[in-house]
Amino acid sequence: MIERGEGALLFTSDLSAMSPSSMFGNSGIAMSGLRNYILSLHERLLPLGIFVGHLSISPLIKQGTSFDPDQVAEAWYNLYDKRTEVEDTFPKGTMQFIKK
Repeated sequence: MIERGEGALLFTSDLSAMSPSSMFGNSGIAMSGLRNYILSLHERLLPLGIFVGHLSISPLIKQGTSFDPDQVAEAWYNLYDKRTEVEDTFPKGTMQFIKK
């Protein structure tokens, strides 16, 4: 990717990467570390033409619900296609409710 000057690395975590939760304390440590790594990679690789993105997913994904895998795929595609933000949440805007 570096030689071509283009490409993308896409990562997924749960919301414990962005907002501490006692229920997910153990996995939250790993998710937070992953998020830190993603943000560092993004900063380092963006000038080289490589997009690094992070989608933090809140709910359990289940086909036929409002958390359908096709909607997750759409969220990923939008993050990748726009490339204006390094990270987003699914469902979009979830963090505004968590940070209150």
